[in-house]
Amino acid sequence: MTTPYEITQNEFHKPRFVAIIPRWSVVPVTRRQTNGEHIFLVARYAIIIADALNSSVDRYQLVHLALTHDDAEAVTGDLPSGSPLAMFKEIPPAQDEPYLIMKTADRLEAYQYAMEEIRLGNKYMLEHRNELWEQFIAALLLCTGNHKAVIDMVSK
Repeated sequence: MTTPYEITQNEFHKPRFVAIIPRWSVVPVTRRQTNGEHIFLVARYAIIIADALNSSVDRYQLVHLALTHDDAEAVTGDLPSGSPLAMFKEIPPAQDEPYLIMKTADRLEAYQYAMEEIRLGNKYMLEHRNELWEQFIAALLLCTGNHKAVIDMVSK
C-alpha cells in the first residue's frame, strides 16, 4: 500500500493530493474550502494584482509560484497562520517581487474567504476580518506599484 508521503514524492500524483487537502481545519466554517480552490484563487488574484500594480514580473513565473506555494501541505496538511511550521514555510526570498505578489494574493484570498463566511452567517470570522485585512495590506505594501489601484479594486 502506498503511503500519502510516497504519493507526494511523485510529481504527477502530488497536485491531486495537494488539491484535496481541506483548508481552515482548525476554524469553524460554514463552507469547506479545499486547497485546490485556494490555490486556483491565489493564482487568479496574483495575476490581477500584478496587472493592477503595473508590475513587470513574468506572469508564467507568478502563476507557477501560486500553483505550487502550498505543496509542502501535501505532507503537513493545512498549516494555520502563526503556527511554527507555517512561519518556517513563509520565510520570504529577499526582495523577490513574484513572491511578494503571490503572498499578497494569498493574504487576499484568506480575507475574501472570511468575507464569504461572514455573508454566510459565520460570526467567528467577524473576529478575524480586520486582522486578515491588515495582513493583506501589509503584504501589498511590500510590493512595488500602485497600491491604491489594488485596494480600490478589492474594496468595490
